Amino acid sequence: MMDFSLTTDQLDLRAALTALLAEHSTPSRVRAAEPLGFDAALWTVLGDFGFPQLASAREANPAGLVELAIAARAAGVALASAPLIESVVATRLLDRLDRAELGDTGGLITFAPRPAAAGIARTTPATTETAETARTATARTAHATPTAAGIANTASAAGGVARTVPWGAVADRVLAWDGTGIVASRTGAAVDAPKQTLSGLALGHVDLTGAAVLAVGPEARRQFAEAVADWRVLTAAALAGIGAEGLRLGVEYAKSRHQFGRPIGTFQALAHQLADAATLVDGAELLVLEAARAIDTGSPRRHGLAAMAAAFAGRAARQATDRALHAHGGYGYTLEYDVQLYFRRAKALDLLTGGERAAVDAAADLALADHDEGATTGTASFIPAAERNPAAERNPGAERNPGAVQAAQQNPATAEDVEQDPAATGTAERNPATAGAGELNPGAAEAAERKPGEHHEGRAA
Repeated sequence: MMDFSLTTDQLDLRAALTALLAEHSTPSRVRAAEPLGFDAALWTVLGDFGFPQLASAREANPAGLVELAIAARAAGVALASAPLIESVVATRLLDRLDRAELGDTGGLITFAPRPAAAGIARTTPATTETAETARTATARTAHATPTAAGIANTASAAGGVARTVPWGAVADRVLAWDGTGIVASRTGAAVDAPKQTLSGLALGHVDLTGAAVLAVGPEARRQFAEAVADWRVLTAAALAGIGAEGLRLGVEYAKSRHQFGRPIGTFQALAHQLADAATLVDGAELLVLEAARAIDTGSPRRHGLAAMAAAFAGRAARQATDRALHAHGGYGYTLEYDVQLYFRRAKALDLLTGGERAAVDAAADLALADHDEGATTGTASFIPAAERNPAAERNPGAERNPGAVQAAQQNPATAEDVEQDPAATGTAERNPATAGAGELNPGAAEAAERKPGEHHEGRAA
């Protein structure tokens, strides 16, 4: 049985960060940061605490992903209006690429988990800022493959648009995947930031024209996949924190609000919903810790666990905050009550991950890739199915059953059959917890929704 107990140092980290955020990320501060969603003063405080350098390999004792997940959960509880998650993901990615010097400029560097809307050819990573700015006029071509000679001697421009980048509206630079490699947007790149979003997060569409090319080729794809796995786990941790605190608000209200001479929390119709939500949140926290530990230990299951953590935590946070909001009755929909802040943030973060379906698709892809000889686990999971295979947009099962696409072309009725019966494609659409079940523990999926704690113990045994 896997032991998820926290060490003394981890408990101290949680306590210190919880106290700091309780003082500097109050509900009133969260409201004041909207609509953009960025609290510059809080970011300064987090910098003094040690973020994002806390995750740097250059530290004597860098934080592992379990420690960072603890921090991300605390940020979720406090609805921190600062890029704690994306900044540490970017720091870890730069370390892997041996480009840590880009983080020494003192600017805010964020991470774009979605591939850029367009990519162009390149032949080498850029080595200096001067080379970066000199490449802005290079013509675009379509996804050329770099050569060994090119990598040694030349440089070319990057392009495209990194869309819906968390904290992209306030970042100095963005690390993104543009289709053929990892790039860092130039300082002062054009950003299209929406005036209003569901819950802040300073989202922005960042122009990658003139971006510095940090890495290309298969190794770049692998490293970006690792960064996406980091981001999924830390975002899942934040969602678990959001769900836990949102649920606490709902429970406290249900205990204090009286109807018919008794607290409304004593009514089974409400109590059972809150209890079910609590079970989901507990299960999400366990899955996050397992996924974080898998990444820290280099487990071959790490990518599948990261995708599953994002899917499960998204569902848990949505359901917990939804039940908490409904426990408040009509008050839950008013801006004066804090529960709506958690409801909106849970929905926004879940949408940012691509939603439960996207995370389940990624987990299923990774589970199937394990059966393909020579497959590199995780390298394609950060690319949306519709981009990897346009047919998947019309037929979600196409990614997992390519033969269905060919059959559909020969017999149009086949595509309709596939959509009506997801089991024909080997997908777990009807029960998201079963995605990647072959990788984890067959038969445990059904129990996951009812008793996530037992599900995790069964898997880890």
